[in-house]
Amino acid sequence: MKSRLAVAAALALAGLAQAQSTGPAPATAQLSARSDPFNGSFQPYPRAYGGNEAANANSKSFDGAFRTDPRLLGGFELSPTLALEMGYVDLYDRGFHRVDGDRPEETSGALFTRGFATHVAAKYTVPMTDKLQAYGKLGVAHGGRNEGGAKESATGLYTGVGARYQLSDKAVIDANVGRHGNATKKWGNATNADGVRAGLKMGF
Repeated sequence: MKSRLAVAAALALAGLAQAQSTGPAPATAQLSARSDPFNGSFQPYPRAYGGNEAANANSKSFDGAFRTDPRLLGGFELSPTLALEMGYVDLYDRGFHRVDGDRPEETSGALFTRGFATHVAAKYTVPMTDKLQAYGKLGVAHGGRNEGGAKESATGLYTGVGARYQLSDKAVIDANVGRHGNATKKWGNATNADGVRAGLKMGF
């Protein structure tokens, strides 16, 4: 009889302990969770992004007779405002145009064949409104030129500024200007890698 009473008492105590453990959290714990400014705000960084900013669907619609020079850009978002970027553009950058058979970089599609400008830079973004962001870039640029077998190169400061406006969840307007160090000073009209760029980016 005593053993049965002991078992019953043990079961009763276990049920009481379980009820207390599954009950509402203490007020102090709830208050601590609400007062934590970082609660639920963690975001996984860095985030990678990139692609060909000059990609043109029409380039593939004419059996290789037309093309658009690539403008490659890639980066890592270290935080919502700071990123590290790397970029490439042809030294003499052209939009959608007929392929020139005398230019091996066009017929073969090889990068760095005739002339190029690259950069590595830090990008800092400042939110202006819910839809508008302004950003600046600062880093190092390097350019190279191959003219008749004579190779030249130049390295200097890379600077850039721009703005992005979110039209909708799937559409963004981006306008920017960038300068690739000493390339424009050294080669003058032989390069147009610098300049103002603007475009509409659509997502589906």
